[in-house]
Amino acid sequence: MHPNSTIRPPKHERIETEKSYTRVPNVVLLNRCQTPSARWLYTVLTQYCYDKRYCYPSLTRLAFDSGMSRRSVIRHIEELVTAHVVEVRKGEDAHRRNTYHLPDWISPNKTIPQ
Repeated sequence: MHPNSTIRPPKHERIETEKSYTRVPNVVLLNRCQTPSARWLYTVLTQYCYDKRYCYPSLTRLAFDSGMSRRSVIRHIEELVTAHVVEVRKGEDAHRRNTYHLPDWISPNKTIPQ
């Protein structure tokens, strides 16, 4: 059973897990200024980006995949935005889903801009 059993898995937004992997840049993975939960959420979020620099999973999907509550997901997204490792663009479509953008400066060998 999922650790956060009150959240049901969304019926859409399926990801192929058997043959895929997620890369997390060291600038995020080793950043001690962010909580481990925020870094974990970044990892979960980036699995939806594939080879793009953006994605748009729902908060419910992120909560289910990360094992966090929706409120915790929102709080950790705010932490990632403050750290400039994620940009959020508010949804304007019928579903009002946010789009999460990974800044261009983030890559496996770059450092945090000052």
